[in-house]
Amino acid sequence: MIYFLWITFLLILIYYIRIYLINKSINKQELEITRYFNARTNLIPAIFEVTQNTFSKHDEIFKEILNYRKKELYKFYVKEYTDNLENEFIKLIHIEELIHHELNFIFKVANKHPKLSKKWNFIYLRDLLIQKSYKLWLLLEDYKNKVNLYNKLVLIPVYKKTEI
Repeated sequence: MIYFLWITFLLILIYYIRIYLINKSINKQELEITRYFNARTNLIPAIFEVTQNTFSKHDEIFKEILNYRKKELYKFYVKEYTDNLENEFIKLIHIEELIHHELNFIFKVANKHPKLSKKWNFIYLRDLLIQKSYKLWLLLEDYKNKVNLYNKLVLIPVYKKTEI
C-alpha cells in the first residue's frame, strides 16, 4: 500500500512539473514572438521612406499601417492596467495580424511598380520582412502546439490558456 502511495505521489509530482515547464516555455516563447513582431514592425518606416517617391497616393496607402504601428508601439502607455498579460498578448496578435494584412497590400501595390522592384534597398527590406515573417510563422505554430498540449494537461479550466 505504501508503494502505491509513493508511486501516485511521484506521478502527480511529475505531472505538475511537466505543466510548470510547459507554461514556462510558453511564456518564453511569447516574449520571443513579441520581439520578432517588434522587429518586423520597426521595418515599416524604412519601407515608407523607400517607397515615398514611387507611389502616387503614398499617404493613403500607408495610412492604416501607420495607425496600427502607432497602436502597437504605444500599447504600453495606453493600455489599461490589468494583471492579465495573456490578454495583452492576444491583443498584440490581433494588431500584428492587421499589420500583416496591410503589409501584404503594400507589397501587392509595390509589385506593380517596375522601378521599385529594381531598387536594391527595397529588395533588401522585402527579403528581411519575409525572413522575419517566416520565423514568426514557425514560432506561432510551435506556440499553438505548446498551448494545445498545455490545455490538454490542465484539469482546471480556469488555468487554461487562450488558443490563437
